[in-house]
Amino acid sequence: MIFPIHYLKPILILIAIVFPCTLTGFFISMQKDQRFVLSINSITYLFLILLCIWTGFVEMIQLPDNLLWYLIGIVMGFICIYFEIFIGKFRYYLKTKVWLRKVEIHESVKVKHWLIDIAFILIGALGEEMIFRQILFYITMDIFGWSSIFVLLFSSIIYGLNHIFFSRVAVVQKVFSGVIFSLLFLLSNNSVIIPILAHFTQNLILYILAGSKREGIVWRN
Repeated sequence: MIFPIHYLKPILILIAIVFPCTLTGFFISMQKDQRFVLSINSITYLFLILLCIWTGFVEMIQLPDNLLWYLIGIVMGFICIYFEIFIGKFRYYLKTKVWLRKVEIHESVKVKHWLIDIAFILIGALGEEMIFRQILFYITMDIFGWSSIFVLLFSSIIYGLNHIFFSRVAVVQKVFSGVIFSLLFLLSNNSVIIPILAHFTQNLILYILAGSKREGIVWRN
């Protein structure tokens, strides 16, 4: 009985954190106000992170050994956007045999009060990377002893599934982005700062492009 009891606590924590966006998706399905949904999202992330800190499942955050990693994180944020766009366009091509020449930002992204919006963007990037990289990797690799490759795929798939409330295509897009974020985490000596930076850059650029859309600017790719 010692073996299952030893792993019971991390298993329960893992179950608690792997689908943090479930509540967010529920309120989106009810067509609640976007700011309300983002508030719920941020509170959920912060609560789960505090839960993991309280239970001892958050390691000390590592800083990257080389400052070049910060630049790499920013650049990879842009690359994630292009990856997701390409996947969406490729899926549309398989369905219609037509290659799209322009794309538009998802309607759920709306520019209102930019300071509050950017704070939500930062909390979202921080929360998701702490959960799907820092905490999930610690539990599955250091406690369960899973291989880094398996954990990379597992965390990326779980990360993608947390975006199912957008669409099935969004799941695939986010799985690929999750792979990039996980690689950044592993290659930067488990520094969650770098995938947070990449994730924040990606969402911030999409936010800026959403503002451009309101001004009548179409982004061609």
